Amino acid sequence: MPMTSSFDAIIAGGGPAGAAAARVLAGRGYRVAVVDRAVFPRKKLCGGLLTWKTVRVLEAVFGLDETALREQGLVDYEADSYALLHRGRVFSRDQGFHPFLLVDRSRFDAHLLGLAQEAGAEVMQGVGAAHCIPAEGVVATTDGRELTGRFIIGADGANSRLRRALGVDRRRWYAGLARAVEFHVDRGDMPEGYRDLTEPELHVGYNRAGYAWVFPGRDRLCIGMCGLEEAGGACRTHFAEFLNQLGLDPEAQEIHGHPLPYGNWLANPCAGKLLLAGDAAGFVEPLLGEGIFYALMTGRYAAESIATALSSRSDPAEAYRARLGQFIVPELRGANVMRSVFLRSIALAGYAPFQFFMRRASRPLLKMVHGQRSWRFMQTKTWDF
Repeated sequence: MPMTSSFDAIIAGGGPAGAAAARVLAGRGYRVAVVDRAVFPRKKLCGGLLTWKTVRVLEAVFGLDETALREQGLVDYEADSYALLHRGRVFSRDQGFHPFLLVDRSRFDAHLLGLAQEAGAEVMQGVGAAHCIPAEGVVATTDGRELTGRFIIGADGANSRLRRALGVDRRRWYAGLARAVEFHVDRGDMPEGYRDLTEPELHVGYNRAGYAWVFPGRDRLCIGMCGLEEAGGACRTHFAEFLNQLGLDPEAQEIHGHPLPYGNWLANPCAGKLLLAGDAAGFVEPLLGEGIFYALMTGRYAAESIATALSSRSDPAEAYRARLGQFIVPELRGANVMRSVFLRSIALAGYAPFQFFMRRASRPLLKMVHGQRSWRFMQTKTWDF
């Protein structure tokens, strides 16, 4: 633990959102503490797919462009194409204009946190945030200590402890959480048709509001499914059906689950001296569930808003909400609308209209995924990287 317990900013959570915030603030010379109950590298469930826009913000915050990501051993696999399947049948496949980079989240997250530490952030691992008092800038840690900060960033994930200080409606929050299940399997243990998989696959037709995936890695594949909760715990039943389709025995896999924000982002993620970022505030794209990019961007926005406030004695919450409203929330709303349209059309007419759309609009959709077009009306998207 540090000799001092007073900081310019205390950041709860050392994942991408917390690491980005710490890197920005520490890089500008501010005293920053990062607390995380895990010890890095820690296990993290995630497909680990980096889109074009994710690489751009990694370059802006950490200096990690594509070349650096490869040279530093963070890219586990690269794919130039993807496939979309309905119950095992391919109905869309396209070549990307930018490669999909896949990373191992344990190694990737630890590297980002290390870069924040190199910039001067004080990182406390194995010590989490138990709760906070936003008005006073006080964070109580899981080992019984109190840290004080001029500001606090809550980046402690979907099960955030600090979010409780905002008085969020728990029923609404949990109703908007998706359930995600995932495991990894060695290529040699896959059925023959999947041992040499070279492109990410998305599978639909198994659950109501979600999808399944098979992502290639260097030596193993990442297999998972996410979707809104359904009555009777149907997620596990749907996942077993999907695994049987792949030729895998569901009972033989070590499957792990975790919650995923899926359209329940907070309209106001701020209270007193506290700003929430990443999954803690629900900033996850609600169609495909992309979270790494939004974690990095909101962590960066929160930190830059605080840096301005520290130098000008202004309110960071106003600046933070303004940037979220300009760049982040329109994407979440647009993806949410598109998800609703897809679900309604599938409920009314099955997957035929969806297949027709994918054949006609796969390239614009791919540009929306990568961030060159907006989820809102497919307009050209301009970011402030």
